[in-house]
Amino acid sequence: MSDNVEKIVEGLKQGDERYFNILFKKYFRHLHFFAAQYVKDSSAAENLVQDTFMSLWRKRAELKSQNEPGLLSWLYTVLKNNCFHHLKQQKAEREFSSSLLEEQVQLDMTGLFDMDTSEHTFNEIYKIIQQTLEELSPQCRRVFEMSRFDGFKNREIAEVLNITEKAVEGNITKALKVFRKSLETYLPQLLLFLNI
Repeated sequence: MSDNVEKIVEGLKQGDERYFNILFKKYFRHLHFFAAQYVKDSSAAENLVQDTFMSLWRKRAELKSQNEPGLLSWLYTVLKNNCFHHLKQQKAEREFSSSLLEEQVQLDMTGLFDMDTSEHTFNEIYKIIQQTLEELSPQCRRVFEMSRFDGFKNREIAEVLNITEKAVEGNITKALKVFRKSLETYLPQLLLFLNI
């Protein structure tokens, strides 16, 4: 390779893809091994090496050195920079993800702090639940009470009431819509009562 490097680099500078392919086959495995040591991901390392070779093709006319050490220095420098930028981006993404998680925890904490769990509020919710249950049709009410208050599974409700599971699901969905509307100002607390 060393003996022919000047010819290969010259052919590459002229835009001959055959010389590009020779370099790609010769160095890909070595460059991939280098990148994988840092990015710890074979697929990402492969992409970074391919990006390096794409840079070589785009900047082929700018190549100064025509010997093998000079060419290797160029390839490894570009790959090193690609790896560095990849790791920097990963770090930023992890920090952003961590920041989003922290934000969500903060929102959850604020929500918990602001949630009114006073006896008065629960009395109000209980009254609205009773009123809403009375608005439901008898079967819809029975299905909903068995599901949410008595802990029956849909299949068990269907067997007891001699209806299909589909009918059970339909009645629960209908009841939940009514409850969401009548209790919309108490939605966080509804989780405790109705598993909405």
